[in-house]
Amino acid sequence: MRIRYKIGLLAALLTCIWEAYGEGSYLKGYDADHKNYFHRVHIPDNSVQLGFSAGCTWYKAELVRPEDFRNGLAIEPATNNLYVGLSGEKTFFKARLSVATGIYYSQLNAYLFGWPSHKGSAYIVDYEDDFLVSYTLVSDVKSVSSYVSIPLEVSCSLVNGSDFGIYLKGNATANVSVYSATEFIAKNSAPEDAKQRLAAYFRGSEAFFITAHAKAGMRWGNYDIPNFRLEVGIPFMLSKGNAAYYRVSSGITAQVALYIPLYSLYIKNFFT
Repeated sequence: MRIRYKIGLLAALLTCIWEAYGEGSYLKGYDADHKNYFHRVHIPDNSVQLGFSAGCTWYKAELVRPEDFRNGLAIEPATNNLYVGLSGEKTFFKARLSVATGIYYSQLNAYLFGWPSHKGSAYIVDYEDDFLVSYTLVSDVKSVSSYVSIPLEVSCSLVNGSDFGIYLKGNATANVSVYSATEFIAKNSAPEDAKQRLAAYFRGSEAFFITAHAKAGMRWGNYDIPNFRLEVGIPFMLSKGNAAYYRVSSGITAQVALYIPLYSLYIKNFFT
């Protein structure tokens, strides 16, 4: 009887020691490790990425009415479209397909005498009727238009490695004008009404237009961390009003972007 009592007492003592120093001493759930509990319970979602993008599209342009210029054949207008903004990207099918949209500030610049050196001069018709044609010498002609731009982009991966990827992208962007201005120098003898007509002739693009691009891109970095993107491609279309003095024929576009998984921003705020 005494031996059984001692064995029972020893078993109880060992149980107490195990509970005090063994596996039973570790807390469960959030109290055990609150910094990593979030990761175990909420699986990080890297399919939503927040992007910071900047890019430029260079267009080759031609005069709509070369006959308006005395030396129109020697004039080679050019345009560029600069933009910067934020975008949100959602990936599907293990990041092989993605859809993105956002909001950009963009600026469309048009130069009559080529870009980036737009200095030059030409004689342009400022008035014409059945009996008279009047020319005015203009120089350094430039138009600037600012837009709020909303893109819609679809990407398809060709190579989708953990730290590197190659993809194709197509996008269409709606542009709404918020500001437009025209700069040029006319000879001092030009009357004020002629200058006003020329300002209307050289005005910026219309109040609303749509651009479209096809691009090839590369990604450096995993979707779980900030990753860098580089894209190059060609523009398909730049709609222009009939009153504009130039039309777009071809071009090239380039864009750089830094994408950050949205969940990482949430986790950072969660633990601070």
